[in-house]
Amino acid sequence: LPVTDNRGEVTVSAPREPGTYRVRYVLGPIRATATVRTLELFEILARLEVPDAVEVGEAVEIRWEGPAAPHDFLALAEAGAADDDYGPWSTTGDGSPTVLEAPRTAGSWEVRYVDGASGSILARAPLEVRELAVTLDAPDRVTAGTRFEVRWTGTAAPGDIVAVAPAGAPAARILDWMSTDAGSPASLAAPFSPGRFEVRFLRPSSRDILATVPLEVTP
Repeated sequence: LPVTDNRGEVTVSAPREPGTYRVRYVLGPIRATATVRTLELFEILARLEVPDAVEVGEAVEIRWEGPAAPHDFLALAEAGAADDDYGPWSTTGDGSPTVLEAPRTAGSWEVRYVDGASGSILARAPLEVRELAVTLDAPDRVTAGTRFEVRWTGTAAPGDIVAVAPAGAPAARILDWMSTDAGSPASLAAPFSPGRFEVRFLRPSSRDILATVPLEVTP
């Protein structure tokens, strides 16, 4: 229990649950109550202000109001996930706004204000995470058998590749390729035979061609 200082003042932490409480002044040696005061505690609700939608991996600025108690934090979680199931997070210690990195998976997410002591969620706000459209930047023509660079932007899933393929060929038919895990630019080898080809951003798991640009191979 807290003890008064020489000025007759003492600081105590209020209970975390709302309701009616009593503050007692107790005479230490005899444990007698000298005076009692009633204290009404009201629930402090948190409030979140977030953008409606962001792109995968984008910085999300979150403006918030709340108790900012020790260990309180903001977190990103998939919509409908359990209260203790969340992804990126940051404490409220640095004040508002808080910046978190959007998840690398597109879909419906939410921002949560979490009571660090109890794990209770004091506020939620929906956040839509969208994939960034893929673009390709490659030379119009290259010499047969030489290497060339392809710059790409957009949201890459695990297993995505940048590849060279005959113009109009099925998605499964590719020549040289490089995984997007290596980043941009991708270095590819031109076919040894001249003709019309194309550079593709390909998702092999679904055989989807997300972007394509024409490529002429000259002798």
